Amino acid sequence: MDEARRLHGAHVTREDVFYATYALLHHPQYRLKYAENLKRELPRLPLDWFAGELAEYARIGRALGDLHVGYESAKPFPFAVVETKIEGRTFSSRVQKMKFNAERTELKVNEFLTLSGFAPAMFAYKLGNRSALDWVVESYRVKEDARSGLVSDPNRPGEPKFILNLIGKIAGVSLETQRLVGELAGLFTTDEP
Repeated sequence: MDEARRLHGAHVTREDVFYATYALLHHPQYRLKYAENLKRELPRLPLDWFAGELAEYARIGRALGDLHVGYESAKPFPFAVVETKIEGRTFSSRVQKMKFNAERTELKVNEFLTLSGFAPAMFAYKLGNRSALDWVVESYRVKEDARSGLVSDPNRPGEPKFILNLIGKIAGVSLETQRLVGELAGLFTTDEP
């Protein structure tokens, strides 16, 4: 904190440093430069990267933090919904196991329902080594534990479209994250190895 104030002024708060750090951890050049280290160690925080831009990093970091923490209240991306009618069967939005098509432009939710309109930018926001959308699609499925026979079912009886709305929200959050990361890319960078 003292070093941040020495470099960027006495007005710098702990909150400014926190959000600026959160933004720095999303900076594309930072992630590239420290990619190998980030696999094995705690992140390094080079304060010189802020180079007079701490307030801008803090602004973007706050926007990213609010977006990521509040993802459940995000506005869902408006996917095109393709409903398939099957004679003699009642329509359901219930999820068993979802799957993207080969081009990753459509998501088959179940035999009745497909979402379309996915774009490559929606898969760019990663949680570890998987995109946030991939994580949701892989995690939100009905699973049975082989040993115990217990069934894990993410469907919510009182909210039949919960998973569909979640996918829309995650897609929207991913796009907004990429927009904010694009703003970060224009801030101070370094050519040092």
